[in-house]
Amino acid sequence: MPVKFEKRLTMKIKGLLTLIFLVSGAAGIITADTALQEEVLTSLIEKISARMESYPELENWKAGLLTTNIEVDKKGNPKKLTKIKMLVTVRGDERTEGILEVLRTIKGKTSDITENYRRKVEKQKAKMKKREAKQAEKENGNSRFEVSLKELLPFSMEKRNKYSFELLEEIEHNEIPVYILKSKAKSPGEKYWEGQYFIHKDTYDLLQVEISPSKNPKYVKEFDIKMDFAVLPDGHFVVKHVKTWINAGMFLKRIRMISKQEYSDYEVLDLP
Repeated sequence: MPVKFEKRLTMKIKGLLTLIFLVSGAAGIITADTALQEEVLTSLIEKISARMESYPELENWKAGLLTTNIEVDKKGNPKKLTKIKMLVTVRGDERTEGILEVLRTIKGKTSDITENYRRKVEKQKAKMKKREAKQAEKENGNSRFEVSLKELLPFSMEKRNKYSFELLEEIEHNEIPVYILKSKAKSPGEKYWEGQYFIHKDTYDLLQVEISPSKNPKYVKEFDIKMDFAVLPDGHFVVKHVKTWINAGMFLKRIRMISKQEYSDYEVLDLP
């Protein structure tokens, strides 16, 4: 073998070995970086979950509630707007909603429908009592669109392995430094909600969520929820604002509605 050719071959082999070494090293770095990211995510989720568990139980309370329901047409233009003011009182599992005022606006004309609305609500309550046993058997006491906060969040030990998580960025939310965490259900289903969560960097309090079902229920085209939370001076974790958008129905009967709920003047009640 000529000397020059042998040298060239030796150099090529050395170059190939160097490339293999560099690629292997880069793969090791990537693997280590991924493992570090997973460790950071796991730690963050555990801290959020621990913070959620640390709040004192809020069983007896009252608050003002303003609900604004806006029915829209296919183009998103408002057709009917209803504003409902009420006083919500909760004692254990019992929730009462004292209706104070209901105003409805159609085509720019506003009317007071408080009494009619109260009668309608009472009729609905009577019907609900008749269906209570069957509903409890089929749906565990909840309607399809009535879900608890615990069902919406993916941070508990029994739920977190059902999701994949991604830490998006660190920004300021209402002048508060936050983490933005994104979740995605590993196996999409109606009971798994996914989206984004704004987490206080210092306290790990949940400040806001923007979520939707990983798989919409039957006859539901769109269902989005945005919620804002706060921690009261006495340490209780509460909902402050809820905004939902739902586009559901079939054939000629379809609901397109924006619903906004604003809670105010929370007061913790003495034990009964």
